Amino acid sequence: MNKKVENRNGKKRNYSFTIGSILLFCFLLIITSASMFILGVYVGRGNAPVTFKKNDIRAEIASIEDIDKKEVIDNSKTDKIIDKKVTKLEAKKPLRPKKVAEKKVKIPAKKAPEKGIFSIQVGAFKFENDANALVKKLKDEKFPAFKYVNKGSGEIWYRVRVGSFSRREDAKKLLVKLKNKKFDAYLVR
Repeated sequence: MNKKVENRNGKKRNYSFTIGSILLFCFLLIITSASMFILGVYVGRGNAPVTFKKNDIRAEIASIEDIDKKEVIDNSKTDKIIDKKVTKLEAKKPLRPKKVAEKKVKIPAKKAPEKGIFSIQVGAFKFENDANALVKKLKDEKFPAFKYVNKGSGEIWYRVRVGSFSRREDAKKLLVKLKNKKFDAYLVR
């Protein structure tokens, strides 16, 4: 690549780059980058061949920012205290979050009331606590909710149902009320 460049004196110079010079530049760039990366890793691990004097650096920063040197030097004392506390904490066993005890509301499972063949199912759950929570929510909304346990096909399902009706029309009225309250419900027999 030839490039003519005019210098300050007005003379034109001819610069040329050969493939060898470009490869040498790339090689030096890669070596420099790799050495900077390795040095960064050493510094990050704390075993770098270069050591830094914190107080000198702080004093230099303070002089640049026009901060009192006394305040900066006082920070070195607090750093030592913090370092001691951190090492003490690291020596201790790792902290584990405490398990929060869940309140288990035990609602006895009932069979569907015998007075009707229609009911409204609002949910079916694998876990009893989920079913109990929905029953409580429905009862708070003044719906006659109950939990029905189905042990068919080898799995236990906790079904939450509301009401028991002998006529389909009565069950549909309650179904509309439940859907107006944003419950996902459907009629079961």
